[in-house]
Amino acid sequence: MIDLSSQENYDLKTEEYQKLCEKINKCHKCKGMNKRSLEFKTSTLSVCGHGNLNSMIIFVGQSPCVKCQETQIPFYPYDGRKKLSGYFLDLALELAGYKREEFFITNIVCCHAPDNRANTEEEMRNCEEYLLKIIEIINPLVIIPLGNQACSFFFQKPMKITKIKKDIYDTKYGKIYPLEHPSWIMKNYNLDCTILNKFVKDIKWITELVKDISIINEDRKE
Repeated sequence: MIDLSSQENYDLKTEEYQKLCEKINKCHKCKGMNKRSLEFKTSTLSVCGHGNLNSMIIFVGQSPCVKCQETQIPFYPYDGRKKLSGYFLDLALELAGYKREEFFITNIVCCHAPDNRANTEEEMRNCEEYLLKIIEIINPLVIIPLGNQACSFFFQKPMKITKIKKDIYDTKYGKIYPLEHPSWIMKNYNLDCTILNKFVKDIKWITELVKDISIINEDRKE
């Protein structure tokens, strides 16, 4: 396990992460995945992840969207002037008093699924080793799976986020705190503006808890 206490060790983490990204970019385990077409909308390229390798929290979605392939940034907020689901994640983080650069964001499946379809069991199994390696490198206190498919992956059984009690759960991947997918917030925000407020409240609660735990751990080291 990599120690987070020095710049040297952060550099080691960065080097290890870059090697992982190179491996992901060369992966062709799944038929039709990680292929470039003439346009990004018909490509199925991989996106490793993005953010702070020292983050105590990892956000994990389903798989990268079309724009994410182009930018190599999960949950990218805009496509031209069009707001994407990543906009609502950024907004919620900002309203909670944070910026996305403070966290690490990735997906359970590295490659864009055609037509934004749900990922297959094979795709999730094939990408599991990459997610495990990201978790090992970053060593977060909490993982936040976003949406039904990410939650189902971590619980290892079909789950609906609306039926899950907001709480911290122990899994073989580490402690998780399931939340709604930002696309669900985006679709329902105009019908019920309190949805975003609840999302912000949940993010603020878990980030403040993690911050408190981090301070306690630092005090114990001293």
